[in-house]
Amino acid sequence: DLYIAEDDGPARVFRNVGADARKGVVLRLVGRAPKDATGARVTAETSAGPLLREVQGPQGHYNVQPSRAVYLGLGGDRCVPGVTVRWPDGESQVVGDLSAGADLIVEQGMAARPRME
Repeated sequence: DLYIAEDDGPARVFRNVGADARKGVVLRLVGRAPKDATGARVTAETSAGPLLREVQGPQGHYNVQPSRAVYLGLGGDRCVPGVTVRWPDGESQVVGDLSAGADLIVEQGMAARPRME
């Protein structure tokens, strides 16, 4: 989904109603320093090959806030057999095997837990 607000224009919401939410994994990282996990790298192995995602910091655009969530698209896979987070301080943490559709909070040094809406 996408929300757009312009200074002198109407706010608009675009919904992705055709997406199958069970085709990927979402990780919300909480680091020790920085707490927003900027610079953390997530790696995963899928049947299509390795995935690498990095948590980005602010991009310097006025009034823009990027998502801090890490999205891992799995294509046709039902799970991802190994996910590792390399935190900005150099510590590595194995999150483990994740099923498609998982939406987890991963705090540095702690076990991953499901995100409650």
